[in-house]
Amino acid sequence: MGCPMGPLGDSISPLHVFQLLLRRWWVLIVLGTCGALAGLAFSATHPPVYESKAVLGVSIDYGISQPLELVVEDRAVNRVVGLVVSDAVLAMALAEVPESIRLERGWRTPADLRPALRLDQRLAQWELVGSDRDPAIAQSLAAAWAAASVKALDEARVHAWRAAGLVGLPPMDVDCALRESSAGTGQPAQWQCRVTRVSASAEALQGQLQTELDASRGLLPNITYELLQMPVMPEEPVIWGRESLVLAGASIGFLIGLVVALAWPGREPRPA
Repeated sequence: MGCPMGPLGDSISPLHVFQLLLRRWWVLIVLGTCGALAGLAFSATHPPVYESKAVLGVSIDYGISQPLELVVEDRAVNRVVGLVVSDAVLAMALAEVPESIRLERGWRTPADLRPALRLDQRLAQWELVGSDRDPAIAQSLAAAWAAASVKALDEARVHAWRAAGLVGLPPMDVDCALRESSAGTGQPAQWQCRVTRVSASAEALQGQLQTELDASRGLLPNITYELLQMPVMPEEPVIWGRESLVLAGASIGFLIGLVVALAWPGREPRPA
């Protein structure tokens, strides 16, 4: 069986392909250059994006409480997540961004800011990531979000400890549990407490207890957290790297050039 026939009727061999590419080297150069320019133009329309991250350590301290069931532990951790990404915390972070930047980026509400923020949970270390085409703004976003999160956690934990203190006061016999919200409401589980031994003073304390529970945002008193790392100025973009796009465009153009050079119709000298 002979070799496959080329577009000119000649048998294709490595030597024939090499000679053909040598004669049409300009096709490879032109299309490779066009691909590189296309990648450069694409990178110009998609500016590089920089990311900066703060690291928040979150865990449950079982030295001051009894171990929890896994489902309860997951719900407790999810309450921390819900607080960190809540509109209230994002509004606090947004207030720290200079007004000129907010107007330029169109950040008027927490919903506008969300695409620039990302929470990556890596076991007990949570990365609060801010992203922007300006590395300084990316750093300031991550720093503002981390500061707002710690402040909100501080406030919620104070109320959680106050609620825990009220549970132990007489003459109340209180049963507390995390309960799911009604189906379709989209609301997370909340702490709910029921007083099983009621008196006049217990009814007054129950109202105070519920107020503290609401202000605690569902946090457990034994939730511990610490800002482990402040964000730093990013040096390299993470999205739409210009060099990578130019290289990719040149490679694609070169491959297209190979196909065009080999398939280009024309007269080739035939052996005598």
